[in-house]
Amino acid sequence: MGDFLKILVTTADGFIENRFLEYNEGKFNIQLINFQDIDKIESSVFESVDCVVHLAGKIQDANCTDESVYNKVNVDVTKILADKAKSAGVAQFVYLSSIKVYGECGSQILNELSICNPTDAYGRSKLLAEEYLFSISNDFFKVAILRATMEFGPNSYGNLYRLIVLANKKTPLPFGGIFNKRSLVFVDNLIEYFNKIIEQKSDGIFIAVDPEPISTTKMLSTIQLALFNNKKLFSIPLKIRKIINVLKPDIYNRLFGSLEFDNTYTIKKLNITIPYTTEYGILQTVKWYKSKHI
Repeated sequence: MGDFLKILVTTADGFIENRFLEYNEGKFNIQLINFQDIDKIESSVFESVDCVVHLAGKIQDANCTDESVYNKVNVDVTKILADKAKSAGVAQFVYLSSIKVYGECGSQILNELSICNPTDAYGRSKLLAEEYLFSISNDFFKVAILRATMEFGPNSYGNLYRLIVLANKKTPLPFGGIFNKRSLVFVDNLIEYFNKIIEQKSDGIFIAVDPEPISTTKMLSTIQLALFNNKKLFSIPLKIRKIINVLKPDIYNRLFGSLEFDNTYTIKKLNITIPYTTEYGILQTVKWYKSKHI
């Protein structure tokens, strides 16, 4: 691989890790390691490694609220990996974190310096991992934290996938007239953030979002367009929205609430131009969905 940077990437066969490998083919010398085997790996694995990119971990699971489950994977495994990397002389450690470290964001626009106050086990585990990494960082072991909002793209079966499945039923959907703002990050944009951090040997806290937030109505309209679904979206009356907010606040926030981030600091520090819009990412995701299910 010549003089390409040697990157060690943790994987659990997730869509981000797989896309990172595909997207950067010929750009870096990438070596994958299964995060479940981290406590067993020998120091020789880190030989000549320029950077460790820790992508794998315990993702947020609505059916799991056990603090110890998240901490065992997201905190303990990260500690082991970071300690071994530092002892082996690796110069940079890049960690995929989450905007969940901020907790309930409400209507405020958050940035890299906003106070962290995680409200669930997943968010607390990510913040604990961040804090440990910074506690062992120095001029010879630089730590970069990339806090990502909802990631989406081909091969992802998350929230956007569920909306695509719903839109594909070709029944009228109650998502019209929603003017919220939600920051998402298309997987290829996420990888561009990682690449800039690696190439510039940057450290500190960064936020990964697409160039502009998108509303729930715009999101569904874009999906419908790609699916050739001509059923119009209709609006839920305000009174019913209020009832949903009282009975199902989590669902209300996902559909009607805003989640917006200002990553001006990240953009300036990395001198990065994000190449793809959220709409483009949605179209690519729908294209993948159609190739598999239609």
